[in-house]
Amino acid sequence: MRIATFNLENLDDKAGQDPSLATRVAIMGPSSSGWPPTCCASRRSIAKPGTEGPILAARDSLLVGTSYQDYQRLTTTTTGGELYQERNLVTLSRFPLLDHPRTIIRDSSGPRPAYQVATADPPDQSADPLEWERPILYAQLDLGAGRVLHVLNLHLKSKIATDIQGQKLDNFTWKTPAAWAEGSFISSMKRVGQALQVRLELDRLFDQADQAGDPAPLISICGDFNAESHEVPLLYTLKAGPAGERAVGGVSPSHRGRAGSARRSRARRTSWSRPGLAERLR
Repeated sequence: MRIATFNLENLDDKAGQDPSLATRVAIMGPSSSGWPPTCCASRRSIAKPGTEGPILAARDSLLVGTSYQDYQRLTTTTTGGELYQERNLVTLSRFPLLDHPRTIIRDSSGPRPAYQVATADPPDQSADPLEWERPILYAQLDLGAGRVLHVLNLHLKSKIATDIQGQKLDNFTWKTPAAWAEGSFISSMKRVGQALQVRLELDRLFDQADQAGDPAPLISICGDFNAESHEVPLLYTLKAGPAGERAVGGVSPSHRGRAGSARRSRARRTSWSRPGLAERLR
């Protein structure tokens, strides 16, 4: 069994883009064809208008002629059921995808702090619940013989400071160090809040497995954590209980299939799997 995770930065086919989508597909297509994964997760696909609403045309162009082209697909959508204009999460699987009610786990699906911004201009008048840009995409794969693989596809908030009203001179320049620091603090709260949602979902899966008498549920967490293995977001999701129970261990580098940026640590963009599943990976 193979699981691969890819971060497709700004995958789009807009006019004048350099390099063009055709150029990127020519480079990326042969590379992706060499992997026959059970499941793959991708992020940051950009939607474009279509006759029946936005479509992921760039993603589909990349898949044509590859082993993924006929895979079943699952994609994040807005509360209105439409694709996001950007930052769409996509999961592909050669196994059947099971229907279940928790496919998309949103910020409103779990606990989130209310925060009153200190440096906003004009001043913030109330504490409002934080919102993060990307939900979690949760797929259940039917492996046959009653076995189900749980795949959580995520992209945690980056370490780039969150914009604060009235505190930016332009897209890249802050007015004051204090506002920049607060923006970074808000991003940290969003990132850890998403990680908490993942941990709560994991414990829900473990509780469900306990009730069913399954001592080793098959679980994989794929995506861009925007955190190192020693930082809180990853510690939240991977850490075991006091007796070593409910841990989600890492897959060794030889088992990882991903296309990430060399600027990032390999711990940030990867997949983490339960020991029972890790033993099945090759």
